[in-house]
Amino acid sequence: MTFVGPMATSSSTAIVIPNYGVTDISTFAAGEYVLDAPEQGSVKYLVSNSTTNLARVIKLSTNASVSVNTNPVTTGASGNTQITFNGTADQVMALLGINSTHWSVMFTNAAQHSTGMAIAST
Repeated sequence: MTFVGPMATSSSTAIVIPNYGVTDISTFAAGEYVLDAPEQGSVKYLVSNSTTNLARVIKLSTNASVSVNTNPVTTGASGNTQITFNGTADQVMALLGINSTHWSVMFTNAAQHSTGMAIAST
């Protein structure tokens, strides 16, 4: 599977990360980025293998209209609306698009809880 853009050199919520494939955010600058809205059945992998503690916040929309959770809730925007990667261990999160307003977490690696990967509301 090939990595899909964007190539980010500075933080910007104007930079939209595609809602499919693999995106390596390891070289992204600290700051906020936006993940494109999910489509039903789309699969997204976010990867971070950073050697520095840079808080890279992946917002699921610009207006908190898209949510993410560890179970396939289909109610839309309630709950968690961003994912933060902030650690130096290898971090991977796999997301499944449930509908146009909700991602479900399919997988996170074991390092999530000890290295600064967090799912939260904005």
